[in-house]
Amino acid sequence: VPDTTPYTVPDTINGCAPQPLTFLDPTTGSNSWNWSFGDGESAFIANPNHIYLYPGIYTVNLNTGMAGGCTQNFEPYAIVKIDSFIIDDSQIIQNSDCPPFQFSFSNPTAFVSAYYWSFGDGNTSDLASPTHSYLVSGTYYISLALTMENGCIFYVDDTVTVGYPNPLFVSSNRTCLGDTIIFSLTNPAAFDSITWHFGDSVFSTQFTASHIYDSIGNYYPSAVLIDTIGCLYTYDYLDVITVRDPIPDFTISPNDTACDILNATFNNTSTNALSYDWDFGDGISSTLFSPTHLYNVPGNYNVTLIAKNTGCQRTLTVQNAIVIHSATANFNYTQGSFCLPSGIQFNDSSINAVSWYWDFGDGNTSDQQNPYHTYQEIPWGPVTLSIVDNNGCMASTSQFLNFAITEIYASDTIGCAPLTIDFSSNISNALAWTWFFGDGSSSNSQFPSHTYVNDGDYDVTLVVTYPQGCNDTVTYDDLITVSTATALFNSPTVSVCSPSEVFFVNQSSNATTYLWDFGDGITSTEFEPSHIYNVPGFYTITLIAYSQYGCSDTLTLSNYIEIPGAFAQFNYTPEIGCETFTAHFNDLSINAIAWSWNFGDGSTSAAQHPSHVYSDTGSYVVSLFVADTSNCTSFISLPIQVNFNYFPVAHGVTLDTGGCTPYALSFFDSSSTNTASVIW
Repeated sequence: VPDTTPYTVPDTINGCAPQPLTFLDPTTGSNSWNWSFGDGESAFIANPNHIYLYPGIYTVNLNTGMAGGCTQNFEPYAIVKIDSFIIDDSQIIQNSDCPPFQFSFSNPTAFVSAYYWSFGDGNTSDLASPTHSYLVSGTYYISLALTMENGCIFYVDDTVTVGYPNPLFVSSNRTCLGDTIIFSLTNPAAFDSITWHFGDSVFSTQFTASHIYDSIGNYYPSAVLIDTIGCLYTYDYLDVITVRDPIPDFTISPNDTACDILNATFNNTSTNALSYDWDFGDGISSTLFSPTHLYNVPGNYNVTLIAKNTGCQRTLTVQNAIVIHSATANFNYTQGSFCLPSGIQFNDSSINAVSWYWDFGDGNTSDQQNPYHTYQEIPWGPVTLSIVDNNGCMASTSQFLNFAITEIYASDTIGCAPLTIDFSSNISNALAWTWFFGDGSSSNSQFPSHTYVNDGDYDVTLVVTYPQGCNDTVTYDDLITVSTATALFNSPTVSVCSPSEVFFVNQSSNATTYLWDFGDGITSTEFEPSHIYNVPGFYTITLIAYSQYGCSDTLTLSNYIEIPGAFAQFNYTPEIGCETFTAHFNDLSINAIAWSWNFGDGSTSAAQHPSHVYSDTGSYVVSLFVADTSNCTSFISLPIQVNFNYFPVAHGVTLDTGGCTPYALSFFDSSSTNTASVIW
């Protein structure tokens, strides 16, 4: 429901451009608003804000809407008057040429009720025409706030340049100790004289001066200048000059000299540095403060450290900072004979060795530099020389001596008889070779071949005769193994009725595994198996015997097992009649001479191919028992299903029994279900 309270247009709203205003919705329950501010702008919210940018008189209208379609219009809502003033520029007059510089300020704008001056150096004034003195040269930003008689406030800005902006120029404010810094002016033509103060008690009267600081630290330079009209100026350099001097230095722990390998830690003792570059002299570098580095190659290494600080750097290189020593052990020998006893002269050829320790490999040792040693037996180990050199480093080396140590080689060591073996040895400089093959045979060939015909293990011996007149004999025990296997078996029951279990007796020798074939497609790997034969006949038995080395022997006994006896089998042909069932039985048995039938309904027969009439339907089990000439018997039973075809019983029905001629009737057959055809 619209508010019907009469709306009173407020008094004219006065303001100065730019003038911000907030308008309030005078209605209750409105849900839409359309404001028109009179300057071409509009708004569609309840309480909008609006800024009037230009002087003028503006009519504000408002149209509102409510649920249900009710509206209220406020035309006008208000009258807005934005005043306009002419703001003049400020007048600034400099009253003196030398510091301190005095200025007079004024502004001729009319209708001003209050002034507020800000001189840009932190000082202010509320006078209409103030004066102000600047003590320091520079450019200052002047601001004036004018409060008009109607309450509007306007701002006027200006700048004033006092004396000379700081003219000092320095080539670098971050420098390294010993570097030259250039001091100069940006406008030297404005001045007649200058005195530079570098901040370290040193000064210069040159317009362009150079200076080298002789110690690190922060310096604050300044200059005193007299311009061309005689005014005196004092300027401080606006930044600090920092002089840096990084000093690289380091120590090495645990030491700088080692044998073969050194894990060295470089302890950084540099001063005035912020970052570091290390070069360890072996192609490896680091930027860590105090790195650790592993040296494992002998040599002398120069280590370089570069200490840095904000563009300044110094380099320290220590020649031969790391020294890795390595001892080298070596020797040669002169051997008089390959035969024992054998005297050998050992000669040290190590580098800078100062002590020696020899281990001759036979339990004897020496600390001489060039010892002579006689071997009574072949050493079990090499000759080893251990030394200490003049740097305290240790090294060792070993060599095996060449004695008459004979080795026998065989082309094979295990096989089945007959087994042919080719023999050889590692001795090529002998005068004679004599072989003994362990089976009573021998040979004087350097490379003999021998055939073993009997199974067994054989020792092989070789006697070598050397030019020095000594013999070396070597025997390899059980070097050659010759294997054989013999297959043999029998059975205590070679003839028996089926089905019967037949047992086999294994009489093989030198065998470890077996394969039996029972002649009916069945096999076994048992030592002494038994087997059940279900079908009469003659069966050939085969046994393969294998030795532990794979040698085999085969024994086959043809028709060795006889299984006499009949084998019962039959089929039948059913004959179905009306309320009768006749089965014709056909005997298929093997070796049968007598038959005994049981038809499953209490009836029996001794005929070979009987027929039997079943008087009742049902399931029956028919069995046949047969015998052969050896009185071996066999039995089989089969199920039989008996079904009859009964005489059908004719029976017809109709649903209607009377009517007018001509009259049509429908008849339905309701005879027994075994009816095959119907005649009406």
